[in-house]
Formats: sequence, structure tokens, C-alpha cells
Amino acid sequence: FYADLDSYFDAASFADPSLADAPHRDARVDYAAFTNSGRQHPFWNVKGCAFYARDAPLARRLLDRWIADRCGFKDQYPLWHSVLTEAGDAGCLEYSNEIYGMLSYEAMKRGAREHPALDVSAEAVERDCPAFRFAPYRFDRPVHRSVGP
Repeated sequence: FYADLDSYFDAASFADPSLADAPHRDARVDYAAFTNSGRQHPFWNVKGCAFYARDAPLARRLLDRWIADRCGFKDQYPLWHSVLTEAGDAGCLEYSNEIYGMLSYEAMKRGAREHPALDVSAEAVERDCPAFRFAPYRFDRPVHRSVGP
């Protein structure tokens, strides 16, 4: 389990450890990434602030790719690119590096509208591509709070 410096396990996490281990108990998932979006939204629109990675081939490849491509303070570009590349390799969608053609963070957040082939929901991936063991998760714990000035 990874969490940013502005994420933490609160007292409730220690009182009830099941709040933090949902991804680990989900045998269908080898890599779970935090999201604020629902399951009807694009599966790849996740955040890097918290994730669960099982010691499995998909998780190792995804982390290797993401870390190798990180540059600058916004790591969303390489994270989304890594997720989409792995999904494309698994046959879940057609991906041709469209993320890197979107020249701003705001453009990337609209990526699924501008590139319909990328508009694949988490529900659709789970239903149509079960071999791709990735899932967006809304973790109850760790708690993520942005640090103020």
C-alpha cells in the first residue's frame, strides 16, 4: 500500500483494520488506484496519492512504467499513460499514446470526451476485460487531505 505524505491512517483505521484492506481482500485486483470518480467514469482517470499493488506481473509492470516516465510535479500524465498502455496491451481498448498529445492537465481531464476510444468505464473493464486486474478504488483509508499553506 502506498500513500502520499498528505495521506494518513487515522485512529479509525487502527480500530477497524478492515477499512484499509479492501483492495487486498479483492482477489480480482492486482493494482488498485485511488479515484474520486464513480465506476461509470473512465477507468484510467485515477490519482497517484494512494494505491495498492499486489506482488503480481501487472502491478510490477505498471509501477516500472510509471516510475520510468515520471517527470515534474504532475505525475498524472505518466500514470494515466501507464494504465492505458497496460490496458491496451491486455486488449481492453485501443490506445496510441493519446495522453501525450494533450498538452495540458485540463485537456487530459477531458481526454475521454475528445478521444472516444478512451471513454471506457471501470464497469466495462471489469465486465469485458477481466484478465486486466486493475481497478479504480475509492479507499476509505488512508485518508487523503491536501496540506495547506
